[in-house]
Amino acid sequence: MRRWWGILLACILLSACLRGGFFADGGSASSDLPATDGGFDATVEDAGGFQYLYLEAESGELVAPFAVRDDPQASGGKYLIDYAETTGGRTAGEARYTMTVLAAGTYQLWGRCRAPATDVDSFFIAVDDGPTTAYHTSTRGLSDDWTWTAVGTLEGAEVTPVTYTLGAGDHAIVLSSRESQAKIDRLLLTDDPSFTP
Repeated sequence: MRRWWGILLACILLSACLRGGFFADGGSASSDLPATDGGFDATVEDAGGFQYLYLEAESGELVAPFAVRDDPQASGGKYLIDYAETTGGRTAGEARYTMTVLAAGTYQLWGRCRAPATDVDSFFIAVDDGPTTAYHTSTRGLSDDWTWTAVGTLEGAEVTPVTYTLGAGDHAIVLSSRESQAKIDRLLLTDDPSFTP
């Protein structure tokens, strides 16, 4: 009987590991996320009452040439790319998401992106029927690593984070093309004003 309990426990532990439950970022080498994030689409509320609403970028309703690609360093092993043969040009690509906010408040959007060059480092993003923001994904520096950056307006080298006043319930997020070959792995909507990954 003891042997069967051991096998059952081993299966439970293996299942939890495969689902990302014991890792900060679903298989990514990065440890820059709240420990409560399992690496996949999730809504998390921490002990302070702040919400962290995560979405896999590839899980949206996609319009070509937005496409899904594999990368073992991306959360869940996949990411979204604004795919075109040439870099830097705007395409008809788009991704639409719905996020459910648990409590009304002031929120900020973050993206986990890869921005190795300035001609492949931006998207447009809008929440509900609000204004569209040019989201520059390299505001923490150019890098071929997946890096979290806040959605904000860019004036010279100055980044001003954009905030969204949202009521409880469903909200639409639309990510659209600005520079082809831009890449994004995840989205995070949070009402934690001090969140810095």
